Amino acid sequence: MNTSDWFVEGGEYGSEIGSSSRDIRLHAGLTLPGDEGEAPDLRGTAPAYYDLSGGMNVSAEQFEALYGRPVTPWHAVRPFTRNTTLSELQIHPMGAALVEQMKQGMTATLSGNDLEAMITAMLDDMPLRQLSMMDPVHFGGNTLDKLLAQLNA
Repeated sequence: MNTSDWFVEGGEYGSEIGSSSRDIRLHAGLTLPGDEGEAPDLRGTAPAYYDLSGGMNVSAEQFEALYGRPVTPWHAVRPFTRNTTLSELQIHPMGAALVEQMKQGMTATLSGNDLEAMITAMLDDMPLRQLSMMDPVHFGGNTLDKLLAQLNA
């Protein structure tokens, strides 16, 4: 049965509270009756979700069984364009070095600042075209086009 909604499976659950994962100070057990109906049993088609002792090593087929439909394949990031994100650029050694250098520069500038983590994460989703606006000295004019030509060579 496909519930098409959040569903709580009945059973025994545990809750732990601590100052860290290695310092558990309180533990409480809880028995839940579960929601009406029945959750789909995917042990045959997605067994990795029922035994996490080996980590989250889930195949695409098992994820699709859980998801209930095929997953759209990841798009090719090449050729690189002005719309390529900095995280996509990192598949190229020169692109990875460029992004790492940018992140190090941001970290040095913002070290200890609350914005450091946010800006570093923002860089990953930023398209290359933003570089010419953020740093016209290094990426203005046709410099970005030259960089793209080198990356696509």
